[in-house]
Amino acid sequence: MSLRRAYLQLFKFLLIFSSTIVFASEGGESGVHHEPGIFDLIGPGVNFLIYAFLLYWFVGRKVPGFLRKRKEALLKEIQESKQKKEEAEKLYQEFTGRLNKVQEESEKLMETARQDAEVLRQRILREADQQREKILIDAREAASREMLKAKQNLRKEVLLLAVELAETMARNQVTDQDQKRFVETIIEEVKH
Repeated sequence: MSLRRAYLQLFKFLLIFSSTIVFASEGGESGVHHEPGIFDLIGPGVNFLIYAFLLYWFVGRKVPGFLRKRKEALLKEIQESKQKKEEAEKLYQEFTGRLNKVQEESEKLMETARQDAEVLRQRILREADQQREKILIDAREAASREMLKAKQNLRKEVLLLAVELAETMARNQVTDQDQKRFVETIIEEVKH
């Protein structure tokens, strides 16, 4: 029998029993006042004992089992809640640890990237300086070669002019002093 059904039967019994007591107590219509007797003093105590016995008989034996089951259910729920709380705390700690590791790794990666960028910048600057130096050296060498070529071409022209002049002078019968002066002039020009 279920607990709810037992409560319902107890309620029916108490309703019937108490209504008979109420009807029985209304017997004083004649206006005569009745002196309280022993039954009036003991009656309510006997009624209480009967109610207590019936309550125990229908409900009392089932209440401890119900309370025990309820206590076990509550303890089980509390234990499950503690386990869930511990699991949640473990997950929180795990995710916090992972997050911290990710932050540390990202900071390390950023620092490594900065260092790599600085190394690359230094290498690019070094290579640019080396290329600039090479270009300057090549330009100086090219200028020296061009200057040397220009001097050689100038000497050739001066020599050709000297030969032409010498021929012209030889043809015009130049004097010795003129020839000497002419040769010294050509030599001076060739030296510069």
